[in-house]
Amino acid sequence: MFYDRAMLGADFFATQAPADAVEAIGFGNVPLAPPAVKSTPAAFKPAKGIWFDDGLDFREPEGNLFTRHILGLIAPFEDRKNQRSQKNECNHYTRIRKALANALRCFYYFDPALVAFTRHGGRLRGKPEWFTGTGLKAATDALYKAGLITINKGEYGSTSATYEATEALLFAALDFGVTEQA
Repeated sequence: MFYDRAMLGADFFATQAPADAVEAIGFGNVPLAPPAVKSTPAAFKPAKGIWFDDGLDFREPEGNLFTRHILGLIAPFEDRKNQRSQKNECNHYTRIRKALANALRCFYYFDPALVAFTRHGGRLRGKPEWFTGTGLKAATDALYKAGLITINKGEYGSTSATYEATEALLFAALDFGVTEQA
């Protein structure tokens, strides 16, 4: 059997060519049914969200003030034994700022307002230095412990997790003038 994927709207399987004259006339030519669906229908699967966008940012000066405020809120929840170097501190600031920007963008523009991200691995090819799976995991875990986001872990074979903003984060953003246009 052949399935023509090149045809627009092709949602059927081609039948076999007739083997004899009886089949050529139309007797015994039985169309084949499409294969049974083995996976869960999309309507019953949980929403996956929008993938984390490393290009999002806030406008200034609201973005810097808001990010510094959030860094102060999550500092007690971070599990750190040593002080970060200047380079690592800059990367941490950027990760938190980008995570906040993604959460707020999804809140304003998407339903469900979920940001999908990876919690595993090191630096991703072609991405900035601050964009690592383990770094995003640490940043989102600190935001979660502070009650600023909720995290939903993914299933095997899909994205690692999704997160979304809580009311506490939304109110903090409004307090610092970070709105839909920021």
